Amino acid sequence: MSAEGKAYKSRVSQIVSEMVDLSMITDQVFVRVDLYPPDNRKRDLDNFAGKALFDALVDARVIDDDSQIRGTQALFHNEKYKGGLAVVQIHPIESVRFMFDDEISD
Repeated sequence: MSAEGKAYKSRVSQIVSEMVDLSMITDQVFVRVDLYPPDNRKRDLDNFAGKALFDALVDARVIDDDSQIRGTQALFHNEKYKGGLAVVQIHPIESVRFMFDDEISD
């Protein structure tokens, strides 16, 4: 893993450790990620709301394993944020099933 990747995981763990009353989620979940880039450069969505982010959530002990993630939604916003920002919302999968015509596989 690159130094940048290690720093990213470390920063996620630091942010999570500062949250109050956060216990590891062990159920299946739906993850929404809102991304606020630091500038106007082109970026690939999957590089910012994919494997690295989900692995960081596991390392930070937010979720037990990224196989729990049964669906995702990610959106780049036009609003810029100094240094960039990823806002992650984690929902029990049952609370979002109504949004889909077909059931999300168990």
